[in-house]
Amino acid sequence: MKILLLTEKPSQGMDFVRALPDRFQKKDGYCEGSKYIVTWAYGHLFEIDTEEIAGKKWRFDALPVFPKVFKYKVIRGVGKQFKVIKSLLRRKDVSKVYICGDPGREGELIARLILQQAGWKDWSRVYRFWTSEALTKDVILREIERVKPASQFDSLYYSALARQHADWLVGINGTRALTLKVNDRTVWSLGRVQTPLLYLIVQREKEIENFKPTPYGIVYAVFEKDGKKFKAYLQLKKEEIKRLKSESRVDDEDEEENKKDEGARLKVETAFKIAKELSREKFGYVIDIKKSKKSEKPPLLHSLTSLQREANRLYGYSAEKVLQVAQDLYEAKLISYPRTDARHLAESSKELVKKVLRKLGREDLIPAVDKVGKRVFDDRKLTDHFALIPMDKFEKKPSFKAEHEKVYGLIWRKFVGAFMPDYVYEVTEVILRLGNYRFLARGKREIQPGWMELYREQRRKESFLPKLAEKEKVKVNEVKAEKRKTSPPSRYTEGMLLKKMEKLGLGTPATRASIIETLKKRKYVISSKKSFKPTEKGRKLVEKCNGLPILNVEMTSEWEKALEKIYRENRGAAGYDAFIGRIKAFTKELVEEIKIGFNFR
Repeated sequence: MKILLLTEKPSQGMDFVRALPDRFQKKDGYCEGSKYIVTWAYGHLFEIDTEEIAGKKWRFDALPVFPKVFKYKVIRGVGKQFKVIKSLLRRKDVSKVYICGDPGREGELIARLILQQAGWKDWSRVYRFWTSEALTKDVILREIERVKPASQFDSLYYSALARQHADWLVGINGTRALTLKVNDRTVWSLGRVQTPLLYLIVQREKEIENFKPTPYGIVYAVFEKDGKKFKAYLQLKKEEIKRLKSESRVDDEDEEENKKDEGARLKVETAFKIAKELSREKFGYVIDIKKSKKSEKPPLLHSLTSLQREANRLYGYSAEKVLQVAQDLYEAKLISYPRTDARHLAESSKELVKKVLRKLGREDLIPAVDKVGKRVFDDRKLTDHFALIPMDKFEKKPSFKAEHEKVYGLIWRKFVGAFMPDYVYEVTEVILRLGNYRFLARGKREIQPGWMELYREQRRKESFLPKLAEKEKVKVNEVKAEKRKTSPPSRYTEGMLLKKMEKLGLGTPATRASIIETLKKRKYVISSKKSFKPTEKGRKLVEKCNGLPILNVEMTSEWEKALEKIYRENRGAAGYDAFIGRIKAFTKELVEEIKIGFNFR
């Protein structure tokens, strides 16, 4: 009897063929040995058969469409491989099936749909291979002995199925209803997640357009000691702020006492009045000196979303591109499983970390592994997968491009930096009295670069102040006022949008990139100077959908949490039914509002 291993793609299948102690023969669509048969999908082999369920013709009287059974069809181009898998599943010498696809929601759905569509009945003979590590020989040999009954992952499957069916119900019904209502010979696409995301982008554009810059003034003085000049900014005590406000001379009611960047913000005329008043002063007096030692711990390890954000900020890479590059690196066994939302490692993975550090040539950091504590190793912060980490030194493959090395580098430095010393520096703050006002000068001296050695673009420049003493008289070179204006909010970059989606719970690490790409492909947004701007069509959709529940960002966030709970709380088929029941009620309301109360002009 033989065990059939079903992987998600051919490259995964060949990883198992190379690792398992069996003599495999290459066949058409699979490899067969004396104990194992390894076959593979090409990602999703099946898609919902929309025309069969909802019909080819779009009619208002047919909406909403709520199928009793979701029917599927083989995706064009992969029918031959499905026939291969189906024939293998029907062999009498196949005693067990191991699902060996990606360890996540979509990986589970891909395999289950294949087995269902092939007519597989005995689920007691189905097991799940699961690991976040790269599929090296050692990992495969270890985890193949730890497979678990597939029934333990039933709720993961129902969570994936609920996501797929909910997206179809909202998308098909909403899109057909809206397109029929508009009736302009174009398709107006609505989506469970894409439309609330478009709403956020449009709202930000409106904020920018409606923004009215407010002028303000700042005051600074240039002092000199021992030939070294340094700048100090005007600071106001709370009672001074209160007095100036009573005279309507300060704009911001939330004025901070000490602005780190530019001191106090004043009315423009007030700033220039103070500068003129102080222009006669020749000396200032040091009234206070404070020195403080500060330290910053290394940043958390990367999740997929944080990796996408950093790669977008530094290199302008799209979320979709980063996901594909990370997938390539994973398949090359250079990093761990990329579709993760975790930024910590399991407490049991310390030996793995030490092994990786040896591979990377950083044996010097191994003693820190047992000292870093829950900043790195914390089971409470984990779900299915641990954080993204390198698994080996970078090795360039023929198919790799410059972005592969750059993305790997971002993962590498988070991992290596996590076990490096803190970044330690000293901040000096000097308060000087000039006339009746106080000015603040800041200096910074690096004590220990630590992990910041790896982050050149973030490493703050040192700024040295001359040696000063309290009550010392210091020469004034000039006192100046500058007129400035408040700035409008920035358009969303892809990194900013990913952060917003993560905060609001829109989508998952694995789906956020495709949701953003969908908005681009449907011409609802364009990317301009690395930022997103809604098109006229995108604006029109959101503006005319005002009041429809499809724009409700909070509700979409709640749906994502509910999907996650189906798996996390092991709700199974009952969790699926409850979720889809809510989606149907929402969809019915959406279609009715479009039909009756919606006026799209």
